Amino acid sequence: MPKNWAVLSGSVVVGRIVESAAYSSRLQLVTDKGFLAVGQIQRVIDGRDVQIGPKLVKLSPQNATMVPVRFKGDGKGAVLIESVKRSHNIRVGDRLVTSPANPLLPMTAMVGKVTRVAEHKDPNWVTLEVQPGVDLAAIREVMVIQPRVAPPAVKGGE
Repeated sequence: MPKNWAVLSGSVVVGRIVESAAYSSRLQLVTDKGFLAVGQIQRVIDGRDVQIGPKLVKLSPQNATMVPVRFKGDGKGAVLIESVKRSHNIRVGDRLVTSPANPLLPMTAMVGKVTRVAEHKDPNWVTLEVQPGVDLAAIREVMVIQPRVAPPAVKGGE
């Protein structure tokens, strides 16, 4: 199988293929150090105040836009999102999902839930910790998702 194909457990992204052989593949889990991807935060509609343009408004189904983010594995069982604007008012329980901008995944899928909103060195920003949507140590079966675009060609011998 080609590298970078997404791997899911149920409807939750758990990683991607990094190496394949005849009867097995090695995965890089979303929590592994070195895992990097783009995603988006889907906020729970709970009436919180959020900054939209120059205005502070109540979050509602009509204005609940996704917050684009870059996320990475922390190597310790969680996913980190560094430098999210504080004005987005992300809270524990909000969901990290994949981005439709990712050409290797043909749909939006959950990655996990925000479990911690931490202070950042700049007071205008926060850092988020996300727990995967499944227990990665307990999964035994996964699905490999064929991308909607062809992965880059690999030159002979590489």
